[in-house]
Amino acid sequence: MQFEYRVIITSAGGYLGPQNVKYLKKSIKDKVWVLAVDIYENENAKFYSDKFCKVPKGNSKEYIKILIKLSKQYNINCILPCSDEEAFNLSKNKLIFENLGVTVFCQNFITTKIISNKIKTYQVLKKNNIEVPLYKIANDKKELLILSKNLFKKNFSFVIKNPSSRGNRGVFVISKEVRGKTNYMESRETHMSFSYFIKYFNKYFKDGYPKLISERLYTPCYDLDTLSIDGELLAFSARKRINPAGVPYKGNIVYSNKKLESIARKVIRIFNISWLVDIDIMSKKDGSLVVLEVNPRPSGSSIASIISGIQLYEGLLKLRNKKKLPKFKVLKKPLRVVPAVSCNVINE
Repeated sequence: MQFEYRVIITSAGGYLGPQNVKYLKKSIKDKVWVLAVDIYENENAKFYSDKFCKVPKGNSKEYIKILIKLSKQYNINCILPCSDEEAFNLSKNKLIFENLGVTVFCQNFITTKIISNKIKTYQVLKKNNIEVPLYKIANDKKELLILSKNLFKKNFSFVIKNPSSRGNRGVFVISKEVRGKTNYMESRETHMSFSYFIKYFNKYFKDGYPKLISERLYTPCYDLDTLSIDGELLAFSARKRINPAGVPYKGNIVYSNKKLESIARKVIRIFNISWLVDIDIMSKKDGSLVVLEVNPRPSGSSIASIISGIQLYEGLLKLRNKKKLPKFKVLKKPLRVVPAVSCNVINE
């Protein structure tokens, strides 16, 4: 059988990776051949894909060489990166793949460098009158301590993170409401009291500067799944997180929302975004919405939007081949999408 779309999808071994593989393959009937790759073996990703291969880490020197080899070996014509490191590395080497006839569904390297860094992202968004968290930049330990004391005195809470951290990795929330130290809702986000923060400052904040220090944000939290081309938004879905931390994934309320769509449309235009990307939104204490981050790749949990009937994968592939796009579904009422355990028979 001839397949019009021969796709590498990366990070296929993640929690929702196999489902992404499954829905990508069936997005256009009998037209999509999928090579799933991950740094670990994954039986479910193997089950749903046409071929599975282990690859090095996305930020390693060998990663691009391996993907070039796989692209040639399996006549690949498009690559969908699903982790930040892979999107960053692939965007840096995008021209190499274009010369092989392979479309990499990521931004150019200049844009990727900006949106992969929260400080640079916030600077661009503020310049374009898009709401972002109130923030300061600490260039060393001394600055961080001074800014922290001032923010705590004013708001009784603040957040510290690395500019290039993604999701809630390496995020520290310091609040008067916390005693000691705890992980927020089973996630990688660490909450601590101010006294604990001072006592163990050198343990957690010894290096890795500059740091981003900002006001604390609140629920509700949203993921905006967007499909676009050259800064024009084509398809959109809003997902309200059931678990505000995002990880572990507990599901989403998927729906249409004009206000959130307007924010997404402006952000897409500002950065001249193409293909699938995820925009994270959180709420300030007064309920106003701010852009938390613009991811250089789709969210793994964007599968919730696709399961809800929004044709993101079909649109992505047809956009690549300049085919007529589907009439994208707009949800008339919210849908609750939650993860479930499923079993597959794997032949030995």
